[in-house]
Amino acid sequence: MGLDQSLYRTSKKNFDSLSASKKLSDEFKSQVAKLYSEKYKNRWESLPRDEYGHIDVQNLTNEQKDEFESMRKGFQSDRTSIASELNVRLDEYNEPIVDGDVGEEIGYWGKNWELHNYIIDNFWEDKEHDNVVDIPLTKENVEQIINWCTTGDNYDDYTEEIFKEALNAIEQGDVIYYHPWY
Repeated sequence: MGLDQSLYRTSKKNFDSLSASKKLSDEFKSQVAKLYSEKYKNRWESLPRDEYGHIDVQNLTNEQKDEFESMRKGFQSDRTSIASELNVRLDEYNEPIVDGDVGEEIGYWGKNWELHNYIIDNFWEDKEHDNVVDIPLTKENVEQIINWCTTGDNYDDYTEEIFKEALNAIEQGDVIYYHPWY
């Protein structure tokens, strides 16, 4: 499984704004999933599929085409209503727009599972949800990571250098956060 990881620095104001926007986006996605499950799933899944599992629009009966078009328009309308209620803006693909400045990327790793597991195990409370999250790191967290990556089998001069830069950024008043995605 692939893993990409970044370390960012940003102001507290930007981090708070970004976090609030992501929470709203997550709430929107949760409400849309619930809506789909309760109102559209059974009807949608009853339509004929092609060999790839897509709705076979070309071979729908007129009645099925009407049902398909009605569901498509209804679902879009319902999504838009939810977005409006939550004050979430949608992009051209009807996905929520996350507002906020992510800040400056100061480090990037690919597939450093040891570092990822260390950060998750020690500094993240939701062990079940550790993908595409922003994990703020304190000065003490960063010092522990520097100690971890400079001892024994964990030695990694690149990681040490990046986290020393992160420590300096924290001392200047910035927020440091780790962002993994896989």
